[in-house]
Amino acid sequence: MKALTTESAGSLAASWLRALQPPPDVPCPRCRRLEAAGFIEHFGMCERCWKGARDETARQENLAALWRNSGLPPVAGRLGFVDMDPARTDPKAIRACRDWQYRQRGLYLWGPTGAGKTRLALCLARRELMENQRRVLFICLPQLFQDLKQSFHTADPGPRRLLRAARSARLLVLDDIGVGHGRDFGESEILPMVSARLDQGLPTIYTSNLSWSQKNAVPGFETLEDRLGPRVAQRVIASSTAIWVTGQSNWIFRQMASVRKEDKR
Repeated sequence: MKALTTESAGSLAASWLRALQPPPDVPCPRCRRLEAAGFIEHFGMCERCWKGARDETARQENLAALWRNSGLPPVAGRLGFVDMDPARTDPKAIRACRDWQYRQRGLYLWGPTGAGKTRLALCLARRELMENQRRVLFICLPQLFQDLKQSFHTADPGPRRLLRAARSARLLVLDDIGVGHGRDFGESEILPMVSARLDQGLPTIYTSNLSWSQKNAVPGFETLEDRLGPRVAQRVIASSTAIWVTGQSNWIFRQMASVRKEDKR
């Protein structure tokens, strides 16, 4: 076997050293930062962009799960305070809801039919879900009352499951409290729900056509206490701040109708 010359030995050592050196960094196709070529070849981007994409994917999946379980109507996905028309809904009510910050004390939005109470509540619910990723639950109480009556005959566990979920949701929206149901339903179903949330310090947004209290009763409006009893009324009052909402149009139902038409297309 031929002995290696000094020159060939040096050349062989140099080639070994080149093989041991890492490949040169290459720019990330997303942010143009230099990153090891091997990482970019495997993931298609630098490590920082890859982590960001992974976190964003997890965030979108979490939002999708929260939305599926929220009970929010499809129209809620389009709502925002910037779209509220002061000519249709009281500007003071819009401002008060927009400035509300997540805390133990919720809101009691009350006023005539079609004033925009439900829309304001949906704006709040959407903001807390989309921006803060909080578990939101929207319940139309007249519909729940009917579903509970039906469940006595069908043994459907859905309404009871919804009532249990309402006790621990990070933000609960109870739409049309006192509409289509009376003191019996208030004492048996609403009272335990509101009491549990009050004990846990969880906020609730209420919408209603019922006057806030006997002290602040408005002519032509039945009071919350008259309809649901003093025990329910006291807990609602203790857990929320009243906002009087006036308006001119029944906006929410027109929007829901337009969504249904688009879905059919």
